[in-house]
Amino acid sequence: MTLPTFDMPTALVAVTALDLAAIAALAWFTRRATRGRDSALEEQRQALESLRTDLAELVADAEARAARLDETLGAREQSLRALLGKLDRTPEPRQPAPSRPAATTGSGLVERAGVPELARRLGRGKKAVATNGEAAEARLLRDLELSLGGGA
Repeated sequence: MTLPTFDMPTALVAVTALDLAAIAALAWFTRRATRGRDSALEEQRQALESLRTDLAELVADAEARAARLDETLGAREQSLRALLGKLDRTPEPRQPAPSRPAATTGSGLVERAGVPELARRLGRGKKAVATNGEAAEARLLRDLELSLGGGA
């Protein structure tokens, strides 16, 4: 068996075909890599857009919370200013009455001021009208008078 020998034109055709096959393979690899890169780039763009949307929602939520917090703090500041203004308008607390000898009642309570003094301070002797703030004091005075046997 003898090997066929290639003449020059046949060798050139074979080498040209081999070069064309290599070029086609390189073109196919290049296109495949380009498509893969483009799809990865598109996925990254979608992820970036999703992150931008999420970040915009978070910023909007934070701004809304900051606005609510600002309103709440503003309302608290106004109420505190009102309370401070009210405290500035209220008269200074009265000095305690001079202490008198303590008398023990039958129930073991100690009376620091006499019953007539308490009645006078609460206005019970002349007018028995008590405001909301004085209602508790009036009840205490009545209970004190009853416990001391003064009767009302």
